Amino acid sequence: MPAPPFPTRPFSSRPPKRRRPKVSAKYEAIRINKSLAAAQGNYLSLLSIFSSSHHRFNDVCFATLMSRLGRLRPSEAAAAKRDERYSTLLSMLPAVVQEGGAQAISNTAHALAKLEEQSEEALAVLDAVEERADWLVSEGDPQAIANTAWAFATLCRDAPSLFSSIDAQAGRLVDGGTPQAVSNTAWAFAELNVDAPNFFPAVDARADWLVEKGTSQAVSNTAWAFATLGRDAPKIFSAIDARADWIVEKGTPQAVSNTAWAFGTLRRDAPKLFSAIDARAAWLVQESSPQEVSNTAWAFATLGFDAPNLFRAIDARADWLVREGNPQEISNTAWAFTALGADAPNLLPAIEGRVLWLVEQGTHPLDIPNTAWAFASIDAPEPFPAADARARGSGRRRRGSSGSRESYRK
Repeated sequence: MPAPPFPTRPFSSRPPKRRRPKVSAKYEAIRINKSLAAAQGNYLSLLSIFSSSHHRFNDVCFATLMSRLGRLRPSEAAAAKRDERYSTLLSMLPAVVQEGGAQAISNTAHALAKLEEQSEEALAVLDAVEERADWLVSEGDPQAIANTAWAFATLCRDAPSLFSSIDAQAGRLVDGGTPQAVSNTAWAFAELNVDAPNFFPAVDARADWLVEKGTSQAVSNTAWAFATLGRDAPKIFSAIDARADWIVEKGTPQAVSNTAWAFGTLRRDAPKLFSAIDARAAWLVQESSPQEVSNTAWAFATLGFDAPNLFRAIDARADWLVREGNPQEISNTAWAFTALGADAPNLLPAIEGRVLWLVEQGTHPLDIPNTAWAFASIDAPEPFPAADARARGSGRRRRGSSGSRESYRK
């Protein structure tokens, strides 16, 4: 029999082998990114993925990894920072910033701030962000820009190019941003003491929207920013006073205190706001820190607004205030009582009991004189030893301390 033209393949139960299709770099990065998202809360898993796959990371993968690290519990974050792989990660980030997209850059900077990173490697990353500031502000959305500004301010890192670019595009960022984004950006300018001649007027122009749509914290942070930079904002402050009951009811003690401090600093009357605060005085004093109590009392006295409930509540907690407060807070509170002629049957004796500590610890030139003036003005016994010359002097009115530092911690 003639041979067949082609040899036949022997029968086999195994199917023919198929070549595994190559996975594109894009889809591989997506897969890695999903793995990073699923590993949140476990720094070992996150750094293990980085160690084995970083050569396949894109800018989004790096940003996701940093964001997950930024959300770790403090103990986990501290442990991650001690890992050699973490240092390697930071060293790679400047190159990522130089080539990455606006959102990835913003998320990376935000994560560094959440991690409270002040290492040389982290500062190199922020320098790389600053170098691309013009492009970043032009390409990024308002939330991304706000997060980047917040990161620099939180880390107390100057960024003249970044903040100049933000101010140059104030209209777009304010009109297109959320109240939180606008508030965070304003807070960042004030925290770094950078004036913004375009940004702040743009915010004031949208006062009704911001106060109506923003949270009480966003409103408070915005008022604090205006006052810190000494920028008046008639529309913002009028809108706040119009919503006074809501601000006081929904705000934290710190938000309420900072708002009152802002009005006092700019010497703006707010009858509705201060009446609402006095009506909730017991809650405010009970839940506040000494700084918040002091700043609130200072604001009332600066504007000459009587608050019988507030000052009665403060006097009831005099021992706590004098024990936990610093000399400046105690001095401002004593000054406020005296300026308004409020009774202080508990406060002044409590101060007298800690007079030596106040003399030794007072760091502001007016801490001691203002407290002495408070005693002298109400014919109370002189609390300071006559031999200590620092305890005598001016009864000049002093400016209040700056409002409490607070921003969004996302």
